[in-house]
Amino acid sequence: DSDSWKPKGAAGSKENLPSPSDGSDGGLSESSQGSVKSGSSMSSAQSSMAPPAGEPLVRRGSRAKTLGSADNKALASDIAAKLGVRKVRSAWPRSATFEHQVWECPWTKALDDPRIQATNGLCSEAKAGFERQAGFWMRGLVPWDWTFGRVAEHALNSKTRIFGPWSNGVWVLPDQAIAATDGSGGEHSADPRLRRVGWGAVVSTAYAVWPIAWASGGVQGTQTVPRAELQALVWLAQNTSGTVDVAIDAAYVVKGVAKGPRFVHDNHMDLWSALWSAMRNRVGKINAFWTKSHCSLDQLEQGLAITWAFVLNHVADQLADEAAEKAQLPAAVVDIVRWIDARASKVQSRLLAASMLWLPDNPDTEVAPVPDSPLQA
Repeated sequence: DSDSWKPKGAAGSKENLPSPSDGSDGGLSESSQGSVKSGSSMSSAQSSMAPPAGEPLVRRGSRAKTLGSADNKALASDIAAKLGVRKVRSAWPRSATFEHQVWECPWTKALDDPRIQATNGLCSEAKAGFERQAGFWMRGLVPWDWTFGRVAEHALNSKTRIFGPWSNGVWVLPDQAIAATDGSGGEHSADPRLRRVGWGAVVSTAYAVWPIAWASGGVQGTQTVPRAELQALVWLAQNTSGTVDVAIDAAYVVKGVAKGPRFVHDNHMDLWSALWSAMRNRVGKINAFWTKSHCSLDQLEQGLAITWAFVLNHVADQLADEAAEKAQLPAAVVDIVRWIDARASKVQSRLLAASMLWLPDNPDTEVAPVPDSPLQA
């Protein structure tokens, strides 16, 4: 049933997605409804949300709680004056549900709180979705299939692009071969749902530090930068033979190689197994050592990096960036996920604003008891 709620354009098209220019924003834009300010009368939009004539807007009872939100004091004073009462108490009866208090109550909708006013346009949709999407409308929790599930439908681009002698198979490296490998998190590196990584590898010789062959590609499985860094070395080991010094800016990979094949890693065991299998079956040794990433010329002059490692690391870094760019999700999918995130943020802000009305002005602080002596095991 969760698939029944999908923003227009969920199939991958951007045409029907809300845009800032049309003002719709899928219910995310600032509400056009008016607000009640201190000393002013209610707007026509707010009057339409008020109860029918004859029904009190505010119910007074011994169990009702005093409003605790400082942002609503002006509104509370105004309503109290109109009703001829000294103090406004909660408009919610004891039997009112949380759904009603947050999304249906006319008093809540009239609050002069930007978090409420910005989400009044979502009330009808929230009311219709209480049963099927209660976690979203009542907790602000995004269902897995709205974001993670949506991007999982798109196949990972792990195609490898190569240039150089290994185009015809395993390349027998020249004497004094040197190389560098690197990984990149791509444009959306900070978001694990949207992240698509890439790797790069470049080979040269100590005689002339100039790239003579390179390769790059995407990664299967979990999309993390450490996995991309490791994939680059795995590919180099599988497609070359002969001794080579490899500059790597990922300490995780360098330390893992130094620990040897007997060490059991917590993550990426499939790639570590592939690496040790390739090293065991190839001729020659791979000497992996760490080099500083994104080293500047000033740092190079200070001796913080070896010249050939500095050059090849920059080339491998660029190859990895290009591979990650080619592996990115379609822009329409990214837009939909961002749209859902923005809507969830709006829902969460409304839930917070409504919940704060329940809090007293000076809540009692509960202090947990401290044992006289340390707990015994």
